[in-house]
Amino acid sequence: MTSIFDSIAELRKCQWYWGSISSREAENLLTNEPPGTFLVRDSRNENYIYSLTFKTEGNIIHSRLAKYNGYYCLGGPHSLIKCAINLRHNIFAVSSGSLPSAIAIVRLSGKDALLHIKKLTRKKEIIPRKVFYSPLYDKEGDIIDRSMVVYLNGPNTFTGEDTAEFFVHGSRAVVRSLCYELGTMKDTDYAKAGEFTRRALLNKKMDLAQVEALSDLIAADSDAQRRQALKSDSIGSIMEPLREKLLNLIARYEASIDFADDVTSNDDDILNEAKKIIIELEKLEKSSKRGTLIKDGISVVLMGRTNVGKSSLMNRIAEKDIALVSNIHGTTRDFLETRIQLNGLLLTITDTAGIRSNSMDVLELKGIERSISKANDADIVIIVIDGSNCLDINNEINFLKSQIKYNEKKKIIICINKNDLFETNNIKLENVDEFITTSTINSDGISDLIKKLSNESLALLEDSNNNSEFALSQQRHIKLIKKSKEFLERFIINTTIDSGIAAEDLRECANCIGEITGTIVNEDILDSIFNTFCIGK
Repeated sequence: MTSIFDSIAELRKCQWYWGSISSREAENLLTNEPPGTFLVRDSRNENYIYSLTFKTEGNIIHSRLAKYNGYYCLGGPHSLIKCAINLRHNIFAVSSGSLPSAIAIVRLSGKDALLHIKKLTRKKEIIPRKVFYSPLYDKEGDIIDRSMVVYLNGPNTFTGEDTAEFFVHGSRAVVRSLCYELGTMKDTDYAKAGEFTRRALLNKKMDLAQVEALSDLIAADSDAQRRQALKSDSIGSIMEPLREKLLNLIARYEASIDFADDVTSNDDDILNEAKKIIIELEKLEKSSKRGTLIKDGISVVLMGRTNVGKSSLMNRIAEKDIALVSNIHGTTRDFLETRIQLNGLLLTITDTAGIRSNSMDVLELKGIERSISKANDADIVIIVIDGSNCLDINNEINFLKSQIKYNEKKKIIICINKNDLFETNNIKLENVDEFITTSTINSDGISDLIKKLSNESLALLEDSNNNSEFALSQQRHIKLIKKSKEFLERFIINTTIDSGIAAEDLRECANCIGEITGTIVNEDILDSIFNTFCIGK
């Protein structure tokens, strides 16, 4: 059995192995080479042995070679080198909605897009970027459908490649016949999920942060999510200058080490520059709270005793019957969730099991435990009290508040329900600045509750950065920003201990920033991102 050391020795004999060169040196070597050219070099990341650098149409990609079946290899099932080879193939897919429909759009991308249009339409001359009407023919000369067709010549297309789009009738039979015909053409394959966008990334039409922003845009349910996704695609314009600053800092610091006698270097300047970058990273990190709230939605939990009207309130807020309503105690045994939009924000409203201490029902007790857990995790908790059947409202509020972990960012709304059954003027609360009385019978106070919910939701976002700027919302980005900051902080400490380790900290920081935009790519990260896309995008 061949050992890993034998494999490494064998690899180092290969002409495409270039040893311990930097990413910049690799880019310089490939700049004038044709697309598809690649080299393997030693990885500077301690978790990997090798890195791959390869050229696409207008771009150079760096990827650390991941393990597959226990080996570091170029040939895993989703490897970037395989993806680069596949760039020579044409891909097609239905890029419109589900069938049947009025119109279906079949998209084709690749070097033979023009040739395929000519075969299908039997036209000799095609004017780029001009939509035209034509029958589409199969190999036997039978008409598949009468279609509108457009040819878009690269590189100014979504994928950066020549592209064709066929606008056919949205019949399953029509689309099936057209796709079958395309699939029989040479070097033409049905696209995998997200493959058009993957080609846009590899051909430098988008960076990785823009790809993730596109995924968020497609998944957006609220106006705030839509606006944030559109702003997030500009993260590359912030991260790339940061990475350039770090690369220059690395060059200056390594020069000060290697040529200490010949290079005049001010260590204080280098440290001050590192501290400035830390401040920029901290600003980005602080924006993540707002970004996460917008992307994931604001969590709102209705909490209270049994039979205080939580389920009825949920139905009123959502304006539809979601929860079962009954005068039997303990009807809601598990939580129910629904999503609503309020002033462009997405809110997840959760109705929970009523809290009571004398229950002997194991299932109900489990539901109560989950209710408290949900309230602990919520951004906003609406404490609901039955004003018609509560001897001491102040004690009740204090009891329910004591059940949840309180922090200064959590918003609490006090709602005294069933005001059609008691005199609201008699309510006097201690240590409560504001409360709302409601009735689900006559809808009294419901609009006030919704307005309060809206105001508290907006207040959650106020402590973040300016609304005109984007906010970090991808957990991958947030983790990489935190890691970058940690490496820079370690760099500052290690400059007084070990200059070699300090230089490595700087390189790792630059790598983390590069991973955000996709300048440095890990194959498993790419797969997890593109798996969220549909086929045809």
